[in-house]
Amino acid sequence: MEKLPEVNSLRNAVQEVVKNNKSIGYNPTRFMQIVSVNDKELINVCTSLVKSQDALSAIFDALLKYPNLLTLEDLVGVYGDQWGFDTEIIEEAKIRSNAYDEIIGRKRFTKS
Repeated sequence: MEKLPEVNSLRNAVQEVVKNNKSIGYNPTRFMQIVSVNDKELINVCTSLVKSQDALSAIFDALLKYPNLLTLEDLVGVYGDQWGFDTEIIEEAKIRSNAYDEIIGRKRFTKS
């Protein structure tokens, strides 16, 4: 189990996801394209990603090959209230993060 990165903004969280993904050999091209918006739009874009069935399916597939993949949901589930996400989105992020852990059979990240 790895330590969840400490992030102080949603933009920083997005950067950490990209950094992690690339460091383990996964190229998050689609994610990088989607989040290439200004900071004011980023929360809406990320909200859509957390709710997206297509994104969920893509992450499931990626986790089978890259079990240490850091996802946006991992960070939104922990820090989302600090960035202004609705409670519903934070809860969905937590549910998805837990589902990702179940797919690979272990908890991937811990906050402390």
